Amino acid sequence: MHPTPMAPPAGGGPAGGWAHVSSSGYARPRAPSPGLAPGRGAMGPGAITAIVIAVFLGASVLLALIVITLRKFTAS
Repeated sequence: MHPTPMAPPAGGGPAGGWAHVSSSGYARPRAPSPGLAPGRGAMGPGAITAIVIAVFLGASVLLALIVITLRKFTAS
């Protein structure tokens, strides 16, 4: 099953992820946007900081659960 072209919106132009119909009659995907070009970071420093904080919080919760489990079994 081959993808088919989508109807253009009321204002005209390509719709969705399809740019135009090739000579074979099938729609071809649009070229990737230049916003995420190779070599350029997609995440800013705030996003990286949030990920690092989330990793530390997750590790501390996991450590706390391990300590609680060990105390529960050693006290029995």
